[in-house]
Amino acid sequence: MSEYGGGYVEAYTVPQVLGWNLDTADVLGRTIGSSAEALEDEFVSSTRKVDQSYEYWDGTAGDAARDRATEDKSDAIRTVIVLESVSKVVDQCGSSIRSTIANIRDKVAEAEESDYDLFVNPDGAVQSRRSNAEWIDEWGLLWVPKLAAKEAEEFSLQCEIQGSLTKVMELDKLGAEQVARCLEELSDNVKRGVTAVPTDPALAEILRKYQTDPSEDGATLWPSGELLNAIRMINPGFEPTLMTPEEASKMVELVATNGPQALLDLNDMKAEAESAAIEQFPDSTGDGHGDAFRHTYWNALMAQKYGAEWTGDFATAHEGTGANSPHREAMDLHNNELGRKLAQQHPDATPEEMQQYVRDAIDNGDAIVIGDDSQINWSDNVVPGSTKNPLPIDIPLPGSGR
Repeated sequence: MSEYGGGYVEAYTVPQVLGWNLDTADVLGRTIGSSAEALEDEFVSSTRKVDQSYEYWDGTAGDAARDRATEDKSDAIRTVIVLESVSKVVDQCGSSIRSTIANIRDKVAEAEESDYDLFVNPDGAVQSRRSNAEWIDEWGLLWVPKLAAKEAEEFSLQCEIQGSLTKVMELDKLGAEQVARCLEELSDNVKRGVTAVPTDPALAEILRKYQTDPSEDGATLWPSGELLNAIRMINPGFEPTLMTPEEASKMVELVATNGPQALLDLNDMKAEAESAAIEQFPDSTGDGHGDAFRHTYWNALMAQKYGAEWTGDFATAHEGTGANSPHREAMDLHNNELGRKLAQQHPDATPEEMQQYVRDAIDNGDAIVIGDDSQINWSDNVVPGSTKNPLPIDIPLPGSGR
């Protein structure tokens, strides 16, 4: 499911990244590259046969077939370029992550081999197994310079390890975002051709209508600099998240109007929506009724506090990260809009009352969920817990300008 913007990014840990097997990324890059070559060979061969058709197939039908072949060739060339771009991103990102993880591994080893009996915590913090008092007792009159040297080594190693953890996180997040942006470059014909469409005309229209165009620029971690420092004065544990420029712009607008506390309030709303969704639908949180509940309820809470217009712009901007599953994107955008409508209908509702309005909407089939066929469906047509999730990154549909 698409994650909300403006929240925390779960920090990567040393055991986590040291346990990664990047060989699969290497295989993936080679496989995608080979697929691009095979597709190129296929359309070159097909083009040759089409060009030869003038000798035996003339008239309107022949011309129409050749026109279609030309269109298909254009789509194929574009697909080859996209596959080559994805392969390049996967290779470059994998190589950078591999070298950064190697640096973490080297620094962890350096800490473990230190004369100061150091160890590395999962978050990258470096400490000695012995207290400063124990070291001072051992060093005697030389404790002042020796303690300074120990703490300098701890600090240096910690900066290296934690900095590398942050870099791995950025490479991983930004690499996925770059792949998504590559997939957005596929032709509209290819995007539509690989997307399963519901047989219900109303659902098919929702699938077509509730799509958004990707951001013109790549996503970045936000906030940073002085704003991040200001937020951490209120909440030291606050971490930036990956946002499109449009999404970040709406957050800047929110802070300018309501102050840094608004980001924490926004995150509290997100947490409340997640908690309420689990309470309402504990067995259907992933792309099912629980996911529909939390998108709808969170948008309702935001619209009550910040207005439907800002909430709609912000919630839609997050989908601009690109290459979302078309069914997941339609579900999220539709349910976001449903939440804003409920807020407009019940502007003074308490959180408890709004939760009931959201629950009633879902029970009445006003919300969208993913069914057991991985396609969107009305919330009253799907048994909670029977959702079959789409792929995390799918081929996107063309945006509808929403």
